[in-house]
Amino acid sequence: MREIPAGEEDRFDRFARFSTVCHVGTELAAYALRVTFQRFVGQSCKKCTSQEKLLSLSSNSYTPCLHVVLYQPEIPHNAGSVGRTCVAVGAKLWMVRPLGFRVDDYYLRRSGLDYWQYLQWQVVDDWQELTDQLPQQPFWYLSKKAVQTYTEVTFTPQDVLVFGCESRGLPDELLGADPGRCLRIPTRPQVRSLNLSNSVGVLAYEAQRQWGGLAGDGLS
Repeated sequence: MREIPAGEEDRFDRFARFSTVCHVGTELAAYALRVTFQRFVGQSCKKCTSQEKLLSLSSNSYTPCLHVVLYQPEIPHNAGSVGRTCVAVGAKLWMVRPLGFRVDDYYLRRSGLDYWQYLQWQVVDDWQELTDQLPQQPFWYLSKKAVQTYTEVTFTPQDVLVFGCESRGLPDELLGADPGRCLRIPTRPQVRSLNLSNSVGVLAYEAQRQWGGLAGDGLS
């Protein structure tokens, strides 16, 4: 998934406004629109710029109770909503490249900037970099292909909850590496899966429920 280069945001806004006029409001349409725009610009996928490197590691100092990983997320509004949930429960958000959006101020304004200032978050270039930074924490992988449900397991503080991208989910090589750590959220057969941000909320608050709820000052 290519990232929209700096300086091209205004052109993407024109594409986005056109989709609104045409009443195309689904996440799938937004994703298709972004792919079309990226091909139109013709920029190749690259490692993050020096500016993005500075933005890809937050300076918030709280100790996270959970680690939430978005593996190659595609839709900025989902990432923003997940960030809000992470602030609410005291989790750290990790995003594994490539991303379907930039992580500069332009996209943060559209993805939950009101909450981003309180969020501990980090972007890594690949899966190996993520596992290198979380070598001791147990990983849980969310997938509709899993057998056991999220209510059948016991979560512990510092667990890592891994969620796949919106269009493809997690790759088979990650799921197959440890099938006993794969979880699903049950749904009726008419629904293939829940929205990414909803899924994060379900698991994050189930972990908190198992631990007796949120602890600390300033709770509402």
